[in-house]
Amino acid sequence: MVADRWSDFLSAVEAFEKWRFKAGTVAPKVKIPITFSHHPIEEVWSNQRTYALSTPRPEYPRAARDAHIAGKGVFVMDVDDSGIVTRVTVMKSTGNETLDDAALAQLRTWKFKPQTVKIVRVPIKFTSSGVQF
Repeated sequence: MVADRWSDFLSAVEAFEKWRFKAGTVAPKVKIPITFSHHPIEEVWSNQRTYALSTPRPEYPRAARDAHIAGKGVFVMDVDDSGIVTRVTVMKSTGNETLDDAALAQLRTWKFKPQTVKIVRVPIKFTSSGVQF
């Protein structure tokens, strides 16, 4: 059962990457079956957070903060057996490329306990009060 969910998740990530569009563009009506575990993303992240060794908070780009640009997105990290992030994917954009880039750059630096996680989903919110994850 867990293997089926894992397979579904990986299929969804592949499909998402295949059909990813830039923020602000209109995608054609494409139906991609996406299924995840029964846990909300925040609950899954809170469980995976216990395996994290280093999770520096993304910088809120000054230009975006000054322009009062806010957004929330979900990012997926692939982690190797040594706990190093090998790839970060935008699963749900913040709606702003600058905010997405800031999150991607910082998530690439995260580290986890070796051999504990393979894929980590992280919700990140940029608001006037700062960055939350």
